[in-house]
Amino acid sequence: MRPPEAAPARAVEHLIVGAGVAGLTLRRFLELEGVSDSVAIVDPRPGSYKVGESVIPELFAHPELAALLPGIRALPSYTAKQGTTFVMHGRDGAPELAYFPVGARQVGEAMHVARDELEAEMARAWTLDIDRAAVTAIDWQTKRVETTAGAYQVSGLIFDCSGPAMVVAKSRGEVDERLPAWATWGYYDVVAEEPAALDRTVREAGWSTLEYDVRHRKIISTEGTAELAERIARSTYLSLVGDGLWTWQIPLFRGTRMSYGVVSRHGPVSPEQYREVVEATAAPHFQLRRRPEHGGSPYDRLHVRSGFARRARTPADKDFILIADAFGFSDPVYSVGTGLAVSQAIEVARMLAAGGWTLERCQAYCAHASRMLDRAQRAFEFWYAGAVVRDDAVAEEIQRDFLQGGLFQASVSEAYGTALDLASLDSERDPFDPDWEVVELLAPVTAFLELPGEGGAALVGWELTSARPCAGGLQLRWAGHGEPDMTMLVQHDPEGAGRAYKRVGELGLSYMRGEVEGPLDTNALNALFAAMMVKLRGREADWLALGAG
Repeated sequence: MRPPEAAPARAVEHLIVGAGVAGLTLRRFLELEGVSDSVAIVDPRPGSYKVGESVIPELFAHPELAALLPGIRALPSYTAKQGTTFVMHGRDGAPELAYFPVGARQVGEAMHVARDELEAEMARAWTLDIDRAAVTAIDWQTKRVETTAGAYQVSGLIFDCSGPAMVVAKSRGEVDERLPAWATWGYYDVVAEEPAALDRTVREAGWSTLEYDVRHRKIISTEGTAELAERIARSTYLSLVGDGLWTWQIPLFRGTRMSYGVVSRHGPVSPEQYREVVEATAAPHFQLRRRPEHGGSPYDRLHVRSGFARRARTPADKDFILIADAFGFSDPVYSVGTGLAVSQAIEVARMLAAGGWTLERCQAYCAHASRMLDRAQRAFEFWYAGAVVRDDAVAEEIQRDFLQGGLFQASVSEAYGTALDLASLDSERDPFDPDWEVVELLAPVTAFLELPGEGGAALVGWELTSARPCAGGLQLRWAGHGEPDMTMLVQHDPEGAGRAYKRVGELGLSYMRGEVEGPLDTNALNALFAAMMVKLRGREADWLALGAG
């Protein structure tokens, strides 16, 4: 007897699995870039509750997303985010507090907002159709995707935007645990907000307090928190409360409700342990009241997630692309997840629009996605301060400089900045992304800078190894001072609107480090920038002509 024939499938070119921030952004940009008019997006519960309520400003860097801000700011759960506060215990047992403010230009773009409201607003504003269905099976030989609402026959790519659900990787049996991690979280009503109580606690208990200087990119000591207390009350408040145990506190609904999570590297967090940790570690500037634990609303019950720090073995191949958390998810504490999702979604849409999905592009995407995840993990480890460190040298550094010294905040400033850099968006593409098909400009740039030709083109101990045009201007690569891959971007920015480490007239100068262990040699770095500023001052037009020619 012949087996029954499979039901007819809906033919589509591309299928997006998941209608969260990543999936919605990808669907929108595939449309804007004119990639295909045959794209479906499936999700079993679009606009449903999910954790991830702290949003970085980089998510809205692209004009298409910035246009959503007025509607998002009107959402009931929206609360302006002033920054991020890290709290840990120092060598003498007294807490140390480091406050990282949002840049002045980004106030109003950083926010705390319920993800279900955010995603519902994105879908509404972009008028996106979402098929309410869950993927039940994928035949990778034929690219037939079975769902609870019927089948899809995919001729192009399957994009996994399902986040920690990792639908595609699971269907292929290619999910590995990265780290042991468990989380329990719930919500409290904010009975009263007393910023002054934080400053009193800081002074009476002898907390050491620091603030990240956004302009000069360094940690500075502060005399208490009197001037910062109100902004800290509107920050994402992250507290390391024990070995492998930390909490998040995120104010929502105009500061009237608190998202409170407890995360552990040692095992599940029981309801009893959760309440015990909350009551012992709640930020002193809030009076909180329990909400129900078994109510019908997501805000009236406890949520538990176990084993969520996972990684897929392959970010992409000829048939699929995994976006952001669908490839690897490590941590619910840092607030860069949504920024990474949006960044990768835009990157993929533009890649396809620029010439389709080729073997070379696939290999480049895989390398880039793996590198981003590894860099983010290294950044997170600074925060964990040695909770899970497998490298003896790194363990020694964290023990010496972080747990026993006063360098934790300075190190986490670099780590947190690295994580933010990973999520940065540009209206075109990454400004450090070179155009490697353009002829090398090393010779004319060396001549312009009047660098010695004997023994390499050198400037204050740095050797110029490459010069090429890129999305943001001209990219120079320097080696020296223990920095084998130091990349400098010199871009035309007459309005001063972009981010830059130094400025010379209409030129902005920025840098990106290579994969180098150890602290940045700031003296050598600043010497190079100072020498470059001398070389460029008054010659900006001639410099710009190098890239134009």
